[in-house]
Amino acid sequence: MNQNVLVEPAPKSQISDVEAWLQAHQCEMYTCPELPGQPRITREACLKRRSLALEIFNRNGNESLFDGGGPVGILTCVDCAEGKKAAGE
Repeated sequence: MNQNVLVEPAPKSQISDVEAWLQAHQCEMYTCPELPGQPRITREACLKRRSLALEIFNRNGNESLFDGGGPVGILTCVDCAEGKKAAGE
């Protein structure tokens, strides 16, 4: 019994867009001490989280209870030393 089986070569490992971006921006990233799991984030992401945290903190009590409070744990960014340093405070 003679069967011909086509064998495809193994795919070459390619760098995904995410991996390429992380490699190109690794100098801009740092480990966040406030977030669970201590993920690596950019200073820009840190400033955005801190801005949202301050907005939520300032409106606390002025809005409806069901208005939504943003991501879980966002208020830890209000007093974060790294966030203050990134914001130039």
